[in-house]
Amino acid sequence: MARRRAATTAAAAAADDASYAVTDGEVREFLRSEAARDPDVIDRFKAARGRVKTDHRRRIQDMFDSALEVSQMSGYYDVESFAETDLDLSPVLDEARTLERRGNPLEAERLYRHLSEVLYDNMPSFNEWESEFKEIFDECNTGAKRCAKAGAAAARDLQLASTYTQSAGICAEYLRRLREGDGDPGKARRIAAGGARRFPESKEVQSLALSLCPESGADYRAALRRMFVLTGSQEYLDELKRRSPLWAADRCELIRDLGGRANLLAAVLHGEGMVDELADTVLSSRWPGALPRRYHDALATPRHGERLFAAYRKSAERAIKEGKSGVDYRAVGQCLRRMRTIPGQELKLERYASGLRRRYGRRRALVEQLDRMGASAGRGSRR
Repeated sequence: MARRRAATTAAAAAADDASYAVTDGEVREFLRSEAARDPDVIDRFKAARGRVKTDHRRRIQDMFDSALEVSQMSGYYDVESFAETDLDLSPVLDEARTLERRGNPLEAERLYRHLSEVLYDNMPSFNEWESEFKEIFDECNTGAKRCAKAGAAAARDLQLASTYTQSAGICAEYLRRLREGDGDPGKARRIAAGGARRFPESKEVQSLALSLCPESGADYRAALRRMFVLTGSQEYLDELKRRSPLWAADRCELIRDLGGRANLLAAVLHGEGMVDELADTVLSSRWPGALPRRYHDALATPRHGERLFAAYRKSAERAIKEGKSGVDYRAVGQCLRRMRTIPGQELKLERYASGLRRRYGRRRALVEQLDRMGASAGRGSRR
């Protein structure tokens, strides 16, 4: 007895040690993997948790036995037709229909299946089935298949509901099911908003979130902002402006979201006429060596000219340092020609060009760029 008690205590201690810090997700994953090897493991788990599946066959068979008399010698019913009895299976069929209608497909499928199995087991007892019971048998088979399919979908939905935060792909699948289903639209919108915030780089998740959001709400505008950041499509920006009750506030949020997208941010700032912010974005980025002409024209003003000139000069110096051929020095020539169009910076450009000639007079390709700029300036002065 003492030895058995010690073994029990050791087993309990081992179980406690194995379950230490185990999460619900790990338990579900373990059960899924074990069920793939041993289908009965789920039934044993449910039995241990007091969730045993109901077996309806016994009570349905009792209905047959109470309505029909069995011959003691043959084991068959003494009557030759169901029509000769008071057997009424409609309550059982109505129960299955109700379970299905109330959204319990697994239990409804089990009841449909058990009813059809009991009917089939009693088939040999009769020479011929009446149409009423044949119709019940057919309806049970059809209902069982229908409920099994719905139950599988419900099980998949339950799995997605517990794992959609793990990856953008799972989240997108769950959002598609919510959009296509007839469930709670409020829940769908909440899940969509949460998924969109969790996976900001997923176009699929953002697009699905956008389709689930009410078009007049803040979540819809947030989804439009994210889709514009991801795609750069003007249609999302136009829709955001159209839906925004206070564009200045939404524009601030958009500019913040575009913090790491210099190209897109500059396009928005230029379109909104925010020249000071455009200057900050352009002059702190990889530009202005390859600055689009429209941005240069917006910034080539007395207000921002000095900063723009300094940025071009920095870009030119970098190109000179890294230059190894005439092709590389074309970038220097572009910077110099841009610098020449900045109002109030003419004298500074002349001094800078003279300094380049003194320092790099032996670099023929660079001198050619300087000569080309000078000739162009001369032609401009003769006009």
